[in-house]
Amino acid sequence: MSELAEVIRREAPSLGFQRVGFAPARPEDLHRAALERWLEAGRHAGMAFMDETRAVRLDPRRLLPGARSAIMVARYYPPPPPVEGPRISAYAAGPDYHASMKESLHDLCATIREHAPDAQLLPFVDTHPVLERARRRRTGLRGQNTMLIHPRDGSFFFLGGILTDLELPLGTPLTENCGTCHACLDACPTSAFPEPFVVDSARCIGYLTVEHRGRFTNKQRAMIGEWVFGCDVCQTVCPFNHKPMQRAGEAGNVQVDVRKMLQELTQQPFNRLHGDSAISRARRRGMIRNLLVVAENLHDKSILDVLPLFADDRDKVVVDMAEATRRRLVEE
Repeated sequence: MSELAEVIRREAPSLGFQRVGFAPARPEDLHRAALERWLEAGRHAGMAFMDETRAVRLDPRRLLPGARSAIMVARYYPPPPPVEGPRISAYAAGPDYHASMKESLHDLCATIREHAPDAQLLPFVDTHPVLERARRRRTGLRGQNTMLIHPRDGSFFFLGGILTDLELPLGTPLTENCGTCHACLDACPTSAFPEPFVVDSARCIGYLTVEHRGRFTNKQRAMIGEWVFGCDVCQTVCPFNHKPMQRAGEAGNVQVDVRKMLQELTQQPFNRLHGDSAISRARRRGMIRNLLVVAENLHDKSILDVLPLFADDRDKVVVDMAEATRRRLVEE
């Protein structure tokens, strides 16, 4: 299968994948144990799906019987420019990566079938219950912020892969080499890392603004600060990202006009505005919640004339949240 591996390595760049490597389908014992400890400690917060899919994550043969290898790919995206004020994570500044990654992975599957027509192939991105970072480590190292880092190209990339029953030559995992650096842990504004290589989702801005459902507590409101969706802090301070950030191409717009976005959400369907963006993961109620709380954190009274537009909203939770924000801003 070494010849097929070379075909895959040659084809991947033409499909927009800057990195490709091969890993065993099943995660190694180290990662299996780490996932178990993380779940048992409740570090997944409200992401019940992480526990519900535990068995599949620990053994992807439940997804693809007979799986032997995982073809792992990485596609880089531009790091964020240095900005202040309301903003979103750089990964959400462009079109939704899920669709483009899936399309390219299906194209790679077509190429593989030209050489191995009977191969079983299952392309996946992070919507599948697969420990993609654990497998991708054979061509990258794991940072203390749990992000996967390439020693030369940093950590601003999307991951995807293909499970297969083919036996492909495995890469050699890189050893951890963060050394004495713990800049990512120190810079986290919410102290979301109780220890190196462990993230407490309940304290992570990325989790709170994207995955958390329901209203924020007062503590959570303060924690998200100026972040409307996601967070890039632990990546931007990482030394491995200094050079990639210096040579990065044009990034999408990460700055947010809170007033404008709130007004748009009173006038147009959420899916029409954000259906082709990763922002759709937060859902309409979640994005409105995030925008309102960021406006409160910044004492932005310019939104006061927009808030009455939510008074007749079909979502009564949104009505209540908008009224609560109006009261807080007026009473300041």
